[in-house]
Amino acid sequence: GQAYGALIAYVPTAYITLHHNLWANHVGRGGGSMHWQPTDIATDRGMIDYRNSVVYNSATTYFKVDPDVKGVDLNVVGNYFKAGPATTIKGGPLGLDRDAGVYEKDNIWEGKDGQKTSDVLGGRSPRILSSPIDVPEITTESSLNAFESVLNKAGAWPRDAMNKRTVQEVR
Repeated sequence: GQAYGALIAYVPTAYITLHHNLWANHVGRGGGSMHWQPTDIATDRGMIDYRNSVVYNSATTYFKVDPDVKGVDLNVVGNYFKAGPATTIKGGPLGLDRDAGVYEKDNIWEGKDGQKTSDVLGGRSPRILSSPIDVPEITTESSLNAFESVLNKAGAWPRDAMNKRTVQEVR
C-alpha cells in the first residue's frame, strides 16, 4: 500500500549516498526524490551519490531532483532502471533539471518493450560533469551485477511472502 518511495529533503541531508537499494512498485518517487529549498542548500553545493540500485515499476520519474533544488551535483553510477506495468514515463528514468550537475556512467534503462539503453537522461539536459564528484568510496559493481546482487540480498530476512513476490516481479 505504500505509494511513494523516499523523499530526501532539507539540510543537513544535502550530502548523501544511496547504494544497493531495491525500489519497486511506486506511484512516484520510485527511486527517491531529492527536495529542499534553494535557501537551505549548503554554499558548497549538495552532493548525492546514487549507485548500484535497482528501480522497478515506478509510474513516474524513477529518480528525481525537484526543480526548486538549486546547486546539486550527482553521481549516477551502475544503476538498473526497469519499466513495469504501471510505468507511464517516456524517455529516460532520471528527472533532472538544467541546474543539476550529473556524472552518469554504466546505467541501464529497460523499457516496457524489454529494450535496454544507457540513455537514462531521456532527452533532459542537466549539466554533464566530466568526472565524478568526490564522495567516500564504496564497492561499485556494474549495473548488471548490481541487478543480481541487489535482488539476491535486498529486503527483510528471512524473506517474507511480500519480499519474495516483489523480487520475483522485478526479475
